[in-house]
Amino acid sequence: MAQINVRIDEDVKSSAELLFSRLGMNMSTAISIFIHRALDCNGLPFQVQINDPFYSPRNQQRLEQIKADFDNGRRNYHPHELIEESVREKALA
Repeated sequence: MAQINVRIDEDVKSSAELLFSRLGMNMSTAISIFIHRALDCNGLPFQVQINDPFYSPRNQQRLEQIKADFDNGRRNYHPHELIEESVREKALA
């Protein structure tokens, strides 16, 4: 048997231990099940996704098009008040 050490927030650990206990297992068994399931499906046994709309395929495609337009001279940069403010703050720091 091998041993794995994991650092995790104490509250998360306590909540997980309570959940697994209600399921009739300890943390070690739950983690072992997770690893075996990951091996069975050759990946994570659940979908991992970013719910931030910034990373949506549609927005990423739009940003790529804007970048291509800039690169090809079809768009011009117009300073934005917030961007200019940020640049000034960095310069003063």
